[in-house]
Amino acid sequence: MTSQNAPKPGRGSLALPLLLFILLVTVWVYLPAGQHGFLRYDDDLYVTANEMVLRGVSWPGFLWSWTAAHASNWHPVTWWSHMIDVQVFGLRAAAHHWVNVVLHLGTTLLLFYFLRRTTGAVLRSGFVAAVFALHPLHVQSVAWVAERKDVLSSAFWILAILAYAAYVQGKERARGAYVLALLLFAFGLLSKPMLVTLPFLLLLLDHWPLRRKDPWAFRVREKAPFFMLSVVCALVTWSVQSSAGSVKSIPIGERVANAFASYLRYVENAFWPDSLAVFYPMTDPGRGLVLGGAALVVLVIVFSVLSWRRLPWLAVGGLWYLGTLVPVIGIVQAGGQAMADRYMYVPIIGLAILVAWGVGAIFEGRGMPSAGQSAERPVRAYVGAASIVVVVFALAIPARREVGYWRDDLSLFSRALAVTTDNHVAHAMLGVALAESGKLEEALSHEAEAVRIRPDYPVAQSNLGKVLFRLGHHADAEAALREAIRLEPSAVAHLDLASVLLSQQKLGGAIEESQAATELDPGLAAAHSTLATALTLSGKFDLAIASYDRAIACDPSYVDAYVNRGITLQAMGRSADAAASFREALARSPEHPTARARLDALEAVGVR
Repeated sequence: MTSQNAPKPGRGSLALPLLLFILLVTVWVYLPAGQHGFLRYDDDLYVTANEMVLRGVSWPGFLWSWTAAHASNWHPVTWWSHMIDVQVFGLRAAAHHWVNVVLHLGTTLLLFYFLRRTTGAVLRSGFVAAVFALHPLHVQSVAWVAERKDVLSSAFWILAILAYAAYVQGKERARGAYVLALLLFAFGLLSKPMLVTLPFLLLLLDHWPLRRKDPWAFRVREKAPFFMLSVVCALVTWSVQSSAGSVKSIPIGERVANAFASYLRYVENAFWPDSLAVFYPMTDPGRGLVLGGAALVVLVIVFSVLSWRRLPWLAVGGLWYLGTLVPVIGIVQAGGQAMADRYMYVPIIGLAILVAWGVGAIFEGRGMPSAGQSAERPVRAYVGAASIVVVVFALAIPARREVGYWRDDLSLFSRALAVTTDNHVAHAMLGVALAESGKLEEALSHEAEAVRIRPDYPVAQSNLGKVLFRLGHHADAEAALREAIRLEPSAVAHLDLASVLLSQQKLGGAIEESQAATELDPGLAAAHSTLATALTLSGKFDLAIASYDRAIACDPSYVDAYVNRGITLQAMGRSADAAASFREALARSPEHPTARARLDALEAVGVR
């Protein structure tokens, strides 16, 4: 193999203070996240209500991570990350947030190091690092615990690129660097499959900034193991998301139109990030936006071809942006969103390269400088550094404001409703937050609006049923929950319907729905407990005790299961066993009033 060593980086005295300044401002931006809790939106799927993650580091959890399609994704390394967090920090939300921030800071540092090492341009590399660290579009990835997969996979991604650069530059143990790059890429894919485009990106980096001279055929053959990993990961992801129902059957014309519109809207949000939201609903983007997006894609490709040799950074930056968005641009639609801020975590680097090297070329009056020209004159260097300081604060202030919206569900989804229209997800999730705070009438209006916008959205139907039940509208609650189950059977919806039926003494239906919940999710302790209650009221005491035992086996901390089991045992005349069950409840919740009263009554008549 032959290769051309990249330009040696300059020894700019501004490099270290510039990088430290960017990192310190980034810490300031994300300081409020340390006061944030977990969200109801996906944080429960990934951490707070995930039984395997809540066990911490465990062999069953490790095996589960390889086979789970939980949250409609396959990313074992991301699951390991959450398990380690729980093992070390428990459920202290601040620690989980800070792990995200540290990973983000590390990727920023390594990105700066890679660009400076391979181009020698300190200020331009600093600009790209500043955009990556501080852009408001990245707040979603960093401030959301459930998006650990973004920051974790990107850390592996930049490490893989650095290892690959070491291999290309032919340093000692170059073959080992190649294997290391492949291994890091594998870990990145196992954190988030969006990284499948890395082999194509490596081909771009071969051209610039690595400036390889090997024949293209050799470079492509050399990437064969990387392409194989990408194909395997793509197939597994497709299988998992299809089986989970995440791949949506949307006409190809609508998907292509949304993809073109999204390419333009992402650029708009990159340069004017004023109306960002946690969820953007699929809507008709309009002909103008679609044509504008298509024109943007064509222009980027044309300019990339025309500038391939003379302005290689333009070609690489433009194709970086287009290419790394391909897996999530919506041609294969997974999920109900039109686009998502988190999808720009890596692609925005391409746009930042275009701006950094483009502005530099304009000021120099020529194309990309050579290695010998990369050290700026002192005046120009300080002017450039001052410009970066301005950019840093121009990004940091709105980014810090954006972090504030992620403090809780009420703030997050209220903001989404303020900047989007017909947002069924925001209405549904805001309704949940309002219901939890006791504002049931307000919650009802938002859940009803979510159903009006998307009658086929099962989450909104289920949420509507829960709120109606709490308001005492049992018949309407039953209808909403049956519709949710018709749209998408789930253990939780069946359980909620069982509770509604149980409150109306419809015991046969309650038993049927509880059993359906336990079949869909055998580990759902509440479903076993509700089934046991329905069986008790039906006089089937032995079956009820068995169901309470299964509930306790699923969740040994489920206090009400011990209490209700004790009440059932007492009804069966098994007073000593009942007393033992009440004691187990009190061992876990010493102030539980029912367990204390029942046990005191039994002990008063001599039961021990």
